[in-house]
Amino acid sequence: MTFSDRLDFDLLRDLFGVGPGESDRAVIRAAANISSQLPQLVISVAAREGMPIGTGSADALRRARARADHYDLLYKEITAEVPARVRKGRSIAACYPPDLVRSSADIDLLVPDEATLWAAALAVCGREDVERIEVALIRHGDRTHVVLGLAWPTEDPLLDRDLRVELSTLALAGDHPRVPPSPDLPADETLADLLCIADERFSREFTVRDVLDTLMVFDHRPPRPDELAKAAAERAPELVELMEKALAVAETTVLAECVAALRAPADAELLRRSPAPADTPRAVVERLARGLPVYGLLLRETRRDWPASRLHEVDGLHLLCTPIADFLMVGSELVAEEDYHAAMRALEVCQP
Repeated sequence: MTFSDRLDFDLLRDLFGVGPGESDRAVIRAAANISSQLPQLVISVAAREGMPIGTGSADALRRARARADHYDLLYKEITAEVPARVRKGRSIAACYPPDLVRSSADIDLLVPDEATLWAAALAVCGREDVERIEVALIRHGDRTHVVLGLAWPTEDPLLDRDLRVELSTLALAGDHPRVPPSPDLPADETLADLLCIADERFSREFTVRDVLDTLMVFDHRPPRPDELAKAAAERAPELVELMEKALAVAETTVLAECVAALRAPADAELLRRSPAPADTPRAVVERLARGLPVYGLLLRETRRDWPASRLHEVDGLHLLCTPIADFLMVGSELVAEEDYHAAMRALEVCQP
């Protein structure tokens, strides 16, 4: 019996830590506390078991399926114009049975270079009423990578998170300087998916959703332990942690073999890692030099026929002018109001 066959409402209740005396609604609430996209899976499991599904639950499933369909169509339209590869969400969702809904907050696309990223961004902006644009820069080696987020409201903005496309020239962000980023993913889809899940550990704790995703991937297309150990390298400790959590839910031979194969590279990687630096710079130039991300405060939207962005320094401010918008680049969350106004004035100096 596969894990997808075993996945039922009672198992989800246990995984979420909801007691047998608590209501079924408590299971939905627990799922929502983990991820805004997890209640849809719980409802679809309940529907598969024949539990009563009211109009609200039925519409939540309809909206989740419509969201997935929208992302599928958008992916096809983008890749008809430029090369792009899905990271994690859409790929992992294909491992779930068709009667279960694995909803995604966004669609992450890896592109080969910056020119492709901006071409993809223009394709999205030409199809959607984009209301929010976010950008970050990360320098790795001799290349500055771009991560771009584009978001717009759903059909039910009071209940559902915005639709969002993330475009990136960087495959894995890592945890600089302890774990370097990676511009590429393995060609094998299973290895790529597992590395993407593992990379999330550098920004947060693993959740039940990560465990469910991992078990579904192993159900649908399990990796070869030796190939996983070879590909994992710098993320082997995170994969061991993830797979041990998965083994606690469903003990399978392949999972156990993968954990065993990852032990030695995980131990070696932990020995290799240096301690995190005591200081974290806030200056844009220093952060980029150290391989730390810098973030863009949107100044204005625009449209330019450029293949790449341009980073300018004007009176100590760092302005990123791109084919779709201009940003003030910063290294911290708070931006002084006078810096914002100075950046708007400085844009006139940066005009092409």
